[in-house]
Amino acid sequence: MNIICVNKALKQVIQPKPGSGAKELLNSCEKNLRIIKLDVTKDEDVKRSVEEVKCNMGDNELWAIVNNAGILISAEIEMGDIECFTKQMDVNCLGIIRVSKAFIPLLRKASGRVVNMASLAGRFSIPGMVAYCVSKAGVISFSDGLRREMKKWNIDVITVEPHLFKTNLCDQQSQQNALLNAWNESSSDVKQNYGEKYFEGFQLVLEKMLQSARPRVHDVVDTMFTAVTHRFVSSNYTVLGDIERLRVTLWSILPTRLVDFIGNLVYLHYTGKPVALISSSKDKIK
Repeated sequence: MNIICVNKALKQVIQPKPGSGAKELLNSCEKNLRIIKLDVTKDEDVKRSVEEVKCNMGDNELWAIVNNAGILISAEIEMGDIECFTKQMDVNCLGIIRVSKAFIPLLRKASGRVVNMASLAGRFSIPGMVAYCVSKAGVISFSDGLRREMKKWNIDVITVEPHLFKTNLCDQQSQQNALLNAWNESSSDVKQNYGEKYFEGFQLVLEKMLQSARPRVHDVVDTMFTAVTHRFVSSNYTVLGDIERLRVTLWSILPTRLVDFIGNLVYLHYTGKPVALISSSKDKIK
């Protein structure tokens, strides 16, 4: 993950072997863009990025950091190993915590802002994406707590909570590959009880979910810009279309058990029942 700092006073480009995304930014943006290579899962990278910013700030103050690093690995909880959870927690949640803790001392002078990329998935858990949802729920909880602790310093903390958007996060091929790896790493008991047909159905569910991703990515970017630049801002911004807004409203007002029931019916429409449940039903009929 690259952290991007905009500061007209910077003297040099901090550019250790930039990737394709960094090169595209450097070619398309103004000269006041500076790029620092940063892996949010590595403490040493985070510490080095703070020092790089300090050394190049001059007499300026740091106004905001935007924590945007994120990954998505979709699989049911029983599929794969615990790394599905630990990897997403390390990047999506702990990465935000690492960077925030490291940069807050620089934000105090300006009474600046921390903008954290959360997700509606952090408020509404989605079957097949539970590990991602857990990591984003952690972001929301951390952001709420950090905002309340930072109030004494007049540092604001804002979450941006989009629905699914068509970014690299939703690349069909990489997501299907990750799901296949999780299935291959599943225990023989899981594979036998769920069955290949159920797994194929789940692959279709994932495909449908990713296809529902909205293309207007600039809506999210515009919201991030608002969170950084506007004088009066909300503590959290949701970014979604009309259909998603209606769905979220229904999720919020319907009884939880009813939401569970409806979701299960929709899910089983694509996957069918696990093979072990089908066999059990046949045995009972006999």
